[in-house]
Amino acid sequence: MFLFVVELEITFFGKEIKYVHAYNNDEAEFIAIQKTIRELKCLEENITTILVKKINRNWIKQVFQ
Repeated sequence: MFLFVVELEITFFGKEIKYVHAYNNDEAEFIAIQKTIRELKCLEENITTILVKKINRNWIKQVFQ
């Protein structure tokens, strides 16, 4: 599994950034959308995906040191 950052735009709520573990971009996007739907109680039609990006492991080490 890899760590992904998913940036979402939600109507009436604004921008949400989710960090999720997944095997590929599609799965990461799906997980982030489902988490957002549960947390904000909004409809999937109100969510637009802006960015899905796999995070480099070296970047993570630099940030958390």
